Amino acid sequence: MSHEKGFSKTITAQASFMHPVSYNDTEGLLHLGGSSSVPSFRGYMAETTIWRNRVLDSKQIRFPRLTEDMYMVGIEETYNKCRNFNSKMELVFDTFKARIDWIQTKKICPGSFNSVPGLDQPYFPPQPFCRPWGRRPPRHLKSLWSAIRRAAATGQTYQSNFPAIGKSLYKAAISRLVEGMTVIPQIIPILKQASCYDNNEASYMLSTLYSGGMGITPDRYKGIMYQLKAAEGDYPLAVNAMGDKHQCGQEGVPQDYDYAFSYFKNVADKTVKDKEKHAADGIYTEMVRLTDTDALRHQTGEKGDYFMWMKYQAKKGLAEAQINLARMLFWGQHGVTRDLPLAIQYFNEYLANNPADPLANYDMAVILLRGQGTAKNYTKALEHLNRSAELGHAPAYTALGWYALNHQRNITAAVEYFEKADKMGHRDAAHNLGYLYRVGKYPNHPADDAKAFEYYYKSAAGGHMDSGLMVAEIYNQGHSNMLRHSQYAAVWARFIAEQNVEMGRTLRKGLDAYLEGSWSESMIYYMMAAEAGVEVAQFNLAYLCEEDNENIAASYVHSDCIWKYYNKSSNSEHPPVLAQLKMGDYHWYGYQGASDTEKAVELYGKAAKQRDPQAIFNLGYIVEQGIEVKPDLLKTLGIKQSVVNNSTDKRTLSMELYRKCRDHSNKDAYVPCGLAVLRLQWQELWIQHTLFMKVTSAILFGLATSLSLASFLTHIRGYQSSVENV
Repeated sequence: MSHEKGFSKTITAQASFMHPVSYNDTEGLLHLGGSSSVPSFRGYMAETTIWRNRVLDSKQIRFPRLTEDMYMVGIEETYNKCRNFNSKMELVFDTFKARIDWIQTKKICPGSFNSVPGLDQPYFPPQPFCRPWGRRPPRHLKSLWSAIRRAAATGQTYQSNFPAIGKSLYKAAISRLVEGMTVIPQIIPILKQASCYDNNEASYMLSTLYSGGMGITPDRYKGIMYQLKAAEGDYPLAVNAMGDKHQCGQEGVPQDYDYAFSYFKNVADKTVKDKEKHAADGIYTEMVRLTDTDALRHQTGEKGDYFMWMKYQAKKGLAEAQINLARMLFWGQHGVTRDLPLAIQYFNEYLANNPADPLANYDMAVILLRGQGTAKNYTKALEHLNRSAELGHAPAYTALGWYALNHQRNITAAVEYFEKADKMGHRDAAHNLGYLYRVGKYPNHPADDAKAFEYYYKSAAGGHMDSGLMVAEIYNQGHSNMLRHSQYAAVWARFIAEQNVEMGRTLRKGLDAYLEGSWSESMIYYMMAAEAGVEVAQFNLAYLCEEDNENIAASYVHSDCIWKYYNKSSNSEHPPVLAQLKMGDYHWYGYQGASDTEKAVELYGKAAKQRDPQAIFNLGYIVEQGIEVKPDLLKTLGIKQSVVNNSTDKRTLSMELYRKCRDHSNKDAYVPCGLAVLRLQWQELWIQHTLFMKVTSAILFGLATSLSLASFLTHIRGYQSSVENV
């Protein structure tokens, strides 16, 4: 493949296949960006034209217009600026390094930076005594020179210090976010410097700030540029953001599920590998909504009341506190830093007094089998596994099967364990059976892709990461009994990718900042995750913009983050009811423009299908206004067929919907929905009876209302009493 200006560079790739290949270039896909079989170059691909039947001279090929996005983004210009910048800073590095060497050998200081071009500083001759680092750096390069100075002391080359310099600059920039949106223009130069040192987090933050117009004027092309730069560096959020754009067909990017799958698969592969490593600095990716007050109480980390109370209870010997602390520390949950040795200590303390806990025995067995935070010990691991299995814990049978397969080489015994655990509903067992069918190791059964897919899908539906990745891969390629389905492949790969540890870290930063009262900082981190397509981040960002503490969003966010991110959230694969209700309200009442009744009914209907009482109430009100609701939706909600068929009797249909709302398990819905039912009953009596009957009915209705209100009060008191007794 020839590429770059004038096609001055050429790259060749080849692949070897063990079996005969039937090739037809008019069928299937052409992987210009490489594939699992054929590698490609590292860089960017824009507009591409393929000539199948003839070879053209490069002069005959039309280059894209200079006004097209690929040029407007300014990829080449950005990289050239970074190269020139790095060349200048290398001279600073060399000067610092020379000063260190001079001090160590000759005990005197050389002249100050006289060889660095472009720096307006006077020359100072060598001195017998001086401060080790000479004069102050230029103000806009203070953080950078500090990082370069430290890098020079390592004894390594300038280029090998790029990661350390970039990380130092990024930390210097984000440390100022707590000051609010007013500092964004000041940290932009530091983030650009970090980006030039290939710090992908800095590049992606720049992309987010420019795209969202957070504290600065929005710049679409710079946003795209820095997102591409971060994605080229394999930063998970940036790669996922590219996949999200292609899956949804947003921001001028064509909808293409194959491209989306490729991006999501890149991140998903890393996610599965990170899970297997279970690194000490890892974090559990938790999807916490800022509207969930119960969850927020448990998300305050080591310094929070919840953790401190658990720690106190654990020291007192409370078993529940010990096991909860063990799992929090092992996984790094609720904002707690992962601490494997301490987690194991709590596991041991708990098991000493609760040896018959099947789950704790299983957890300890897996830790000992994998050697996570402690040395591997198969003997003790098997003791815990057998005890857990005897107590009927399905995962223990799966683990015994894994041990039989990988250590005892006994496939027959392994299959027996896997089959038993699978019947008990354990997802890992289904995954292992899928593997055996796929590679042809299931006893007395040839390789069977269809059977393997059946087990992988069963396991993936239960949340198993490895199976989810396999389901995505099989949907992408298809098998002998199933055509490929690129849309499903992208959906499954995305499901795994969004559990990536970097997603978890970014969400955690957004949540911590919110809990500490730093809303500006929280908005930035949530926007970074939101642009990567993480639904809970989209919801939380929209919520922050809507609440708008101290007018931060109104003053500094130059995009409609309320509408944009509630809309994204409500259109996600598994949308939250509250986002659907919000968007339904915006369409019903009109949000900065004309209302859209049809769209409002659609969104309320989707929320009602999730059995949300507010959505059902809204549908009842909509029917009262004479607006039609589709019969299929009403049937889904359990409305009687006779009521659905009688399209002229809107009052009866509304009353049925209000009753569904009133009888909902959510106690908060009882009063408003019950009053709506009473109101319709009163209207019906008033319309259908004579004056005498109306007066009589009014008296009776008043009595009924009094009795109903008494019932409501009794109902509420009973509910409050039950809450207080919890």
